Amino acid sequence: MSTSDRAEHGAEELKGKTKGGLGDALDNEQMEAEGKNEKSSAQLKQASDKVQDAAGDVKAALHARLSAQRHHDRGAGETSADAVGSPIFAIWVTESLWRALIRRR
Repeated sequence: MSTSDRAEHGAEELKGKTKGGLGDALDNEQMEAEGKNEKSSAQLKQASDKVQDAAGDVKAALHARLSAQRHHDRGAGETSADAVGSPIFAIWVTESLWRALIRRR
């Protein structure tokens, strides 16, 4: 996710938080609700940004793993498709995704 998108979503969250606080201070329920809605929407966008970034990290790691496996396979007779279908590889991909998501917090 681009830095400008992150900044935009952060600004949207701040705008919603400010609007909600102002609505609360002015006892304006509609403004307060709109502010909370805008803040929640921005937080959802930020979470989406993190998931997209984590997916990109996993994609890069997967590409590196497949490249290394192809290099190894040239001498072993095993195909990359066999390695990718293995349970160990599935566990590795799952762990990589979780690590990437945790780093994005």
